[in-house]
Amino acid sequence: MEREAERIAQEEYEMEQYYQAEALRHTEELRIHQEEIRKHQERVRAHERRMRDHEASSEAFAKVIAMPAKASRDKAIPFMSSPAKRTGTGLKGTGPSIPNAP
Repeated sequence: MEREAERIAQEEYEMEQYYQAEALRHTEELRIHQEEIRKHQERVRAHERRMRDHEASSEAFAKVIAMPAKASRDKAIPFMSSPAKRTGTGLKGTGPSIPNAP
C-alpha cells in the first residue's frame, strides 16, 4: 500500500512538473508572439507613413504638372531690366556701350 501511495505521489509530482514546464513554455511563446505582433505593427505604421508621404508628393507633383504655363513671356526678367544691362556699362548709363566686349 505504501508503494502504491509513493507511485501515485511520484506521478502527481511529475504531472505537476510537466504542467509547470508547459505553462512556462506557453508564456514564452506568447511573449515571442506579442513581440512579433509589435514589430509587425511598427512595419505597418512605417509603410503607411511612406504611402502617405508618397501620395502627398505625387499630389504636389500632379499640381505642378497641371499648372498652366505662364500666359506671357513678354515681361522682362528683373535682372535683365536693370539700367546696367540696358546700357551695357554697369555704371547706370555713364559711358559708352560696347556690345560683346571682352
